Amino acid sequence: PVVAEPGAHFAYSNPGYATLGQIVEDVSGIALDSYFRERIFEPLGMTDTDLARSDRVSARLASGYAFGRHGVAAVPDRDWIGSAGGGVYSTVHDLARFAAALTGGGGTERGSILQPATLSTMFAPHYQPDPRVPGWGLGFARGEAGGHRVVGHDGILPGFNSTLLVALD
Repeated sequence: PVVAEPGAHFAYSNPGYATLGQIVEDVSGIALDSYFRERIFEPLGMTDTDLARSDRVSARLASGYAFGRHGVAAVPDRDWIGSAGGGVYSTVHDLARFAAALTGGGGTERGSILQPATLSTMFAPHYQPDPRVPGWGLGFARGEAGGHRVVGHDGILPGFNSTLLVALD
């Protein structure tokens, strides 16, 4: 069901990203995990990152834990990630490479994945209900920290929390 008519108000949607991932597969003719690997991860040197739970990442998976009334308990090991709508398996080192590309105009000395103008469009406010609120870009929450313009995204799964936040200046 439609949660919000386009342009009416903001509603974050994992199924919307899954739909976008399906469109990328349909248009490119390449499976999304291969597309990400070939067009994003490899050009940036992200050797320990994958969209799918693969041999590239299996040996480096973290264990998740939850805090409850009876203390800390391990979260059962599950393959939570859904194609395009749920996240990426990665390491802090590889996420730093991705952050460097975001702050480096779409690339690093290893390779380029986006044009600077594309990043500017992604970071611009596409939903901003009031000029006093930073709003949302395309896939990025916008904000300010310590006087710096920042963009980022977070993720939460049982036993795991992650945040990628970069200062654009």
